[in-house]
Amino acid sequence: MKKINTLSFIIGSYLLLATACQPKIKTVDNGIVFDSISVNKTNYLGNDTTQLSCNLQISFVFPVEAKKQDVKTLQSRFIEKVLGRSLKDLTVEQAILNYTEQYYADFKLLEHDPIPVDEGQNSYQTAFDFASYKQLSNKLVYNGNDFVSFIVETTDYAGGAHPSSSVMAYVLNLKTGDWVQESQFAGDNYDSNISSILADKIAKANCVKMPEDLEELGYNSISEICPNNNFTLDNNGITYCFNEYDIAAYCVGITKVFIPYNELRVYIMPDSPIASLVNR
Repeated sequence: MKKINTLSFIIGSYLLLATACQPKIKTVDNGIVFDSISVNKTNYLGNDTTQLSCNLQISFVFPVEAKKQDVKTLQSRFIEKVLGRSLKDLTVEQAILNYTEQYYADFKLLEHDPIPVDEGQNSYQTAFDFASYKQLSNKLVYNGNDFVSFIVETTDYAGGAHPSSSVMAYVLNLKTGDWVQESQFAGDNYDSNISSILADKIAKANCVKMPEDLEELGYNSISEICPNNNFTLDNNGITYCFNEYDIAAYCVGITKVFIPYNELRVYIMPDSPIASLVNR
């Protein structure tokens, strides 16, 4: 197995960015090669290890070679969805650096919001007396037939009872360079029909007889379960992702629902951008 050259480097005095020492992910269909950059760094207020800390972990998968597309344009599209639109025109390395610097700059603002622990003590605590962290990563779900689909997973803790987690899903049409949206392929009555399918599949996954019974497990009213434009696709079907509080209480977590194309086909426009996958 061929081993890729790493892109290891040090930026500034505190940030180490390194590519994973693993084979590049290749696809015959799209001719795109991917690599990754990782960040794992903890900072402390005042550079004092006895004070509050924040940890940032990033694992960013991005294209480095493309046979049919401009690789810089592809990288910009990935940066836009993983690191933010304001960074999309930067190189991958600079975007990672800017994102990291901003995260630590926001954390350092806590130094200016001290709350005395005791009038007789010199030590202090802040309104956020905790060790904060953020984990950010993207993962390829599909890479073929002129589509690239991936998810962006984020876990963030900035005080409170628990961390928050989310999954954002994207599908890039390599022929047009645009993100695939439901409005581009949804046929008549798509929402109502797919809502019913989603509710039935969630009920089955939770071993309840009727979708209405989901409310006893922490789900909201089934009327709130509907297509949300947060989906991935692959050779077999579409997977919808529902984040915390979207359709259920926090304790339920993130809900993912897979619908095969043979159940979707009748509700999708025959001339849609994804017709080549749906009608295979």
